[in-house]
This record gives sequence, C-alpha cells and structure tokens, in this order.
Amino acid sequence: MRALCISETCSSELGFSRNWSRRKAGHCPNPGEPVGSVRTGSRFGLGDKVRYHCSSSNLVLTGSAERECQGSGAWSGAEPTCRQPYSYDFPEDVAPALGASLSHLLGSTNPTQKKKDHENGTGTNIYEALHSVYIMMNNQMQRLGMGTAAWQDIRHAVILLTDGKSNTGGSPKRAVDDIREVLNISPKRADYLDIYAIGVGKLEVDWRELNELASKKDGERHAFILQDPPALRQVFEHMLDVSQLVDTICGVGNVSANASAQERTPWHVTIKPKSRETCRGSLVSDQWVLTAAHCFRHADQDRSLWRVTVGDPSSRLGKDLGIEQVVIPDGFDIGAKRPQGIREFYGDDIALLKLAEPVKMSTHARPICLPCTAGANLALRRPPGSTCRDHESELLKLVRVPAHFVALNGDTLNVNLKTGTEREKCISAVSQDKTSFPNLTNVTEVVTDQFLCSGMENEDHPCRGESGGAVFLERRFRFFQVGLVSWGLYNPCGSSGGNARKEAPRGKVPPPRDFHISLFRLQPWLRQHLAGVLHFLPL
Repeated sequence: MRALCISETCSSELGFSRNWSRRKAGHCPNPGEPVGSVRTGSRFGLGDKVRYHCSSSNLVLTGSAERECQGSGAWSGAEPTCRQPYSYDFPEDVAPALGASLSHLLGSTNPTQKKKDHENGTGTNIYEALHSVYIMMNNQMQRLGMGTAAWQDIRHAVILLTDGKSNTGGSPKRAVDDIREVLNISPKRADYLDIYAIGVGKLEVDWRELNELASKKDGERHAFILQDPPALRQVFEHMLDVSQLVDTICGVGNVSANASAQERTPWHVTIKPKSRETCRGSLVSDQWVLTAAHCFRHADQDRSLWRVTVGDPSSRLGKDLGIEQVVIPDGFDIGAKRPQGIREFYGDDIALLKLAEPVKMSTHARPICLPCTAGANLALRRPPGSTCRDHESELLKLVRVPAHFVALNGDTLNVNLKTGTEREKCISAVSQDKTSFPNLTNVTEVVTDQFLCSGMENEDHPCRGESGGAVFLERRFRFFQVGLVSWGLYNPCGSSGGNARKEAPRGKVPPPRDFHISLFRLQPWLRQHLAGVLHFLPL
C-alpha cells in the first residue's frame, strides 16, 4: 500500500493545485435523490441540511451522508452514491478526476515530483502511510513558518493506493484529521487539500473506509476501486499521456508574492505597428492571439510592420513576433450605423491573429482558457458531457461577476461584470452620451447582447491602449477569459495616453461605463476559425 504526494513547487514536498468555483449566494438547488438512496430533508435554504442513506443494507454509500446549503449557493460535500460493496470503477472514469489535477502540474515549468512508499509485510497500515505524509507536511511547515504566505499558498494532494482493508496501526481517520489541522483546512480553504483514495482489487478493499478518508467536494469524486493493478496502470498512463493534454494546459498563472506581472498573466500580449503600442491581446494557443478588431480598422496599414510582443516586454524574456494572418468578422464595421445617428458601432469587435511562429511555452508565455473548450472544461473540473451553456452558467452566474483586465503597466485591475437586471442598469448610461449618440432611442442598438458591461460601481476602467486585452475570471485557481476590452464612455488615461489613470469627475455625464465583447456570444465565429486549434464543447 502506498501514499503518493505530488508537488508543483521546487521547495514543496507535496501539493498540487485544486480549484473550486464560487456560486451565486442564496438558496441551493434541489440536491436530488440518487438511485438507491433515500434523502431526508426538503428545505434548501441557507444553512439547511439534507441527509442520505442507502435503501438497502446490501449497498454502500459513498460521497457525503450529510450536506449543508452554503452561502455560495452550493451544497457542501460530494454527491452521494449507493453502490455494491465489491463493484469497481473503470480506468477511463478515474483518469479524468486525477488528470485534471495533473494537467495543472504538467503545465508548470520544471515541476518536481516526489513519492514516498509506506509498505510493510505484516498487514495494511494505512494509518502509518498517512501519518508519514503528515510528518512531511509538518516538517515543511516548520521550515516555512505556519503563518507565512509561502506555506499557506501551497495546495496539496495525497493519492492513497491500497490493496486491502486497514488492519494494523489504528484508525487512518486520525492521520487525515492531523493533515487537515496542519494545513488549516476549513470550508474557505477546502481547495488547499485533496485526498484521493484508490483501492486496487475487489475482495479486500473496504468502500466505507475509502469513502471516509477521501475528500468530499461538490461535483467531484475522490474515492475509487479498480479491478486490478493493470487497471491502475491504465489510469496513470492515460493521465501522463501529454498527447491527451495538447489544448488543456491553459489558464495557469503564478499568483505567488514574488511573481512578476507577466508571470501572473502569462497570456497577456502587446500588439503594435512599428514601435508604437496600440492594443493588447491574449494567447489562446501557442500560435493564436485573440484581440479586438478595431485595432486593425485602418485597411491601408501595412500589417507586415506589426509585431506582437509575447512574454515580459520589459526584459529579455519578451519576444517580438510577426503576424502571419489577421482574421476579422465580415460584419465588423464601425460606421455601419451612422445613417441611424450612431457615430461608432462596435458589434463583432473581435479578431484572431496567427503568429508567424509558435510560442515556446514558459512561465511568461502561456495560453488562457477559453470557455466552451475541452481545456476549460478540464480546468473547471466539469464532467465530459458538459456544454457551453454549462460553462456560461458557472462563470457568469452572479449578477455582479468579479473580473479583471491588465493595465498598460502590467498591473491586474478589477471590474464587476453585470448580468440580468444589473446589466440593463449598466448599459442605460449610454443614452446620456448625447455627443456620440445624439438621437438614440434604444440603447440596445449600440450595446447589443454581444457586450458585457462594467463600470457602475467603484471599479477600474480600461484605458484606450488596453483595447483587445482579456477580461478574465479566476475559478479553481485557473483563469478563464470571458470577454475582451472593446470600448467605453470614459478614458481614465486621457488623450495624452500613458498609465496615469484618473478617476472620473463626480457627477460626470455620461457616467463611466465599459463594454467588453462576450466570448459566449461570439462562439460560432470562434469555432469557425479555431476548430482545428481547440476542441470545442457542444453549445
């Protein structure tokens, strides 16, 4: 029997990243009643609990026997399942659960992997295996300091492999409790520890014990039983097959205290004609950049003179690359609605740039996750059958969605994207811009459903030179681009440019608003041009 610890940092003896989404505050959805189970509890308000047991004594409950409705709108724990005590899982079901975590590890630069074996010939001592993991963690905590960010920011995973029921050494649950204590695991820090419990062989493995030891998180499974060692080998071969991960290592940014601005947002690129910076963009693969179409509005410009700076533009790690191809929607035309008195219209303000050569992936250059793709689905820990609609529901479920964009100087700034009735309030400010839209009677003629809106509250506003940059969210310690900066009613950097941002004067008319192209609304176009580059989910 073995317990493996996997590390994503060179100084760490164990850990890799796990991620969990934030959900809308309020009541929780009906948690359902899985086949073979019986639920007690029919109230789904904040703090309400539901309990489960199996309908037959011949079945074993895995997952959480009790779940509580949390403030995030999600149920605590993992969805319960009732199954035969000697049933087993197929390798293709186990690999995705572990592979999503390993994809984050494989996406890091020069990761270290360490393992510890805890075997004896006298019985199955699961307690000793887990206690050894606890000792390693405690030693590392002593070196780094319990209260330091260097320790608190490490995310840990333990993979427990066993071929039998624990029969020596005492209760392994005590060791799990010790591990949770040294890592300061609470509901808010649940993402910093994952324990996978994998039994191998049908006869001696105890489902109840595996379930007790494994982590329990909504929408995830951490306990499995495989038929035999060859099945276990298939799981790890599938997980470590890099060919399966070609477009899945996305959205990885270094958020440690010592990381540079570019390492925090390695997908961020600068687009410039000759030597003058004009727009920003985001890497979505090793050779494609997503940006705004209006950056290329002047057809007479010699695009062979344009360059895209990938990596840190202020150091030798930055590299200027030529543009092989510019793809802009046929419908993009800023002057399309001038006959209706709309001076500028930014519908279809999206463009793809194919770089002259592939980008070498590093900590300073890495693609962001695009929603509705297989890579994003893996990063979100969603099941294989998920759809684009599922991604939109998860990423944009709040009425005020915290999001970010990158400033001219590389800083990450904050906005709140408005949805539902809040979006209607947000876009209504356009009607007060009598200079640009003197005869406007319907704001949706200017702000179509292609646009996300921000700027109603005390938040940051993009400057003109930041157009085309990613509007992105963090979920489960990964980053997802939901929009790109398009246009706004206020330029905080003024006509002189630079990064000296100024707040809008109090009572300004029109009030500041910013509009960002929604990648969910431009899915058909993205699929048309990136179909051979990324794997897209069903709409």
